[in-house]
Amino acid sequence: MRPAMARLSRVAASCGLLALAASAVFAQQPANVPRGRIAIINVARFQNDIAELKRRITEINTRFEPRTKELLAIRDTMQGIETQVQQGTVAPGQAGALQERYDGLKREYERKVEDMKVEAQKAYSASATPIEEKVRVALEKYANEKGIVLVMETGGSKKIGSIIYIAPGVDITDDFIAIYNKANP
Repeated sequence: MRPAMARLSRVAASCGLLALAASAVFAQQPANVPRGRIAIINVARFQNDIAELKRRITEINTRFEPRTKELLAIRDTMQGIETQVQQGTVAPGQAGALQERYDGLKREYERKVEDMKVEAQKAYSASATPIEEKVRVALEKYANEKGIVLVMETGGSKKIGSIIYIAPGVDITDDFIAIYNKANP
């Protein structure tokens, strides 16, 4: 046999063995592998479209609104000082005092932003976590009722610009949200 023919025979034999092994693996598929549909859901829509969660988020935003306005006022004052300095309308004797005021406002602003951020995260967690758990349980129930064995989240992939194809009928977001809102007005 020629060397090229021998190599070809070995490759063919290897491919045949691989095909035989693969068919044996697929023929012996475990009985506990569930069969069903695969679906996708866009969890990013929950904050705006799940009524119960949206109400809680609105309550939190309302509670922090006065502090947010205070922070915006401090930021506006800082921007006003920056504008004065850039336009050169500050008298030479005022520059030092204006810089001190700006630095003080900046420290106050950063401290208040950090404090509010920590408090808002705690408030969100206390309010939203129980609802998120209810949503998780409801999604499991929904999937079981619809024969869905895998639900994949797509909101993150859309945010980073991934290109994905979703066949019609695979996205369960609208249906799930409607059913959840009906059961949890």
